[in-house]
Amino acid sequence: MSTRGWEDFYLNTFSTIIAQAIEKIKVDIVAQTLEQLKIDIASQSLSQLNVNIVGQSIALEVKGDVNANITNSELNVNVTNSVLNVQGDVKVTNDQLNVNVTNSSLNVNVQGTADVNIAQASVNIGVENKDFVEARRILRNNADTYTGLSYYAHRGKFFGNNTMGLIEYVEIYVKNEDTANPHDLKVYICIYPGAPMIYSFTVSVDPGYEGWVRIDVNKHWNYNTMFVWWYNTSSSLKNAYDNKSTPDSYYSTDGGITWTKYDIALWARVSILASSNSIPVSGTVNTIQIPNTTSSAIKAGTSVPASSSETLIDISATGTVKWLAVSFEGTDSQLAKVQIEVDDVLIWDMSIPDTYRRLGFSQGGAGSVVYITQYDTTNNYYAIVFNNAFSFKRRFKVTVKNESTSNSITATAMAIISKIA
Repeated sequence: MSTRGWEDFYLNTFSTIIAQAIEKIKVDIVAQTLEQLKIDIASQSLSQLNVNIVGQSIALEVKGDVNANITNSELNVNVTNSVLNVQGDVKVTNDQLNVNVTNSSLNVNVQGTADVNIAQASVNIGVENKDFVEARRILRNNADTYTGLSYYAHRGKFFGNNTMGLIEYVEIYVKNEDTANPHDLKVYICIYPGAPMIYSFTVSVDPGYEGWVRIDVNKHWNYNTMFVWWYNTSSSLKNAYDNKSTPDSYYSTDGGITWTKYDIALWARVSILASSNSIPVSGTVNTIQIPNTTSSAIKAGTSVPASSSETLIDISATGTVKWLAVSFEGTDSQLAKVQIEVDDVLIWDMSIPDTYRRLGFSQGGAGSVVYITQYDTTNNYYAIVFNNAFSFKRRFKVTVKNESTSNSITATAMAIISKIA
């Protein structure tokens, strides 16, 4: 054995090291034929173990409970085009464990509890939970006492992880400062701030009440994040908050469409029923199709008096308008305007003759986003169709405005709408 350094230290095929103090062991196997490499570490003092296997078809078996109680040291395992099997206990405390697997198989047999963090990778994880243990947990982030009570019309709280399960209930701490009248609290649940609403509820807060207001939900939640937001319908409704160092609260100035984070912790909590054997996962694991239903809305033969308006369709939900048709008839039907609001924003306000002119004196074609199906100036009959033109998060509304000062018109609206269930 040379004394120049560990590079000159060689072991034969059947070498064994027992009860030795060794600073480093490096195993390099390049362009060799080797059926199996076994490294048994028992009662050794070892500061660094490097194993590099390139272009081999071998099994690497590391035994001796790689209790990498290698304190302040490193265990580096690089595997290329090979198979790495690890069985037993792998424990690393205040140390670094580097496992690099390229075009290879990594088989890890774990008995007990494992924490797995996978970043920027595609991975298949097979987990068997033999026993399902029911567990209820409360999602919350508030102190024991609140800092104060404040009002903002639209505000919400974001829960960033581990929200999958059955939502039993949501609770929001509210004080109704109106001692004479009840006021409604409208509560909505979605995946993240600004996402489409999936569930909505309305609860009345009694006069003078202060405390937790409970909203029973009892709905399944298949998503790993949750945003609970609410609309205080009166400025008399105040919400509790505290100045915790981990704020997770938001407010909206446009009715819940866009959200801004602010540095308080609102008092809201969620009860989740799930399994205590579930695995919290951070990152994109799979894509879950949000359930939806298709429905129709029809209001036919509605008389709209002169200089007045009538609402033909008004839907509070989240969804997409697949098809919408509006028609007018009557002496002054060319003066009727179609008004369409999406989430309380007016996005269409035009008569059919105005639309015809803006389309270049064209009715459009079948299947177009906007298609004038009837333009009869002789019999005063007009109709327009919209195909896949509108998506809404909270509300979709169609109104007819009769701008004639002398004659009423007759209006009809029909729609096919896909809504989140």
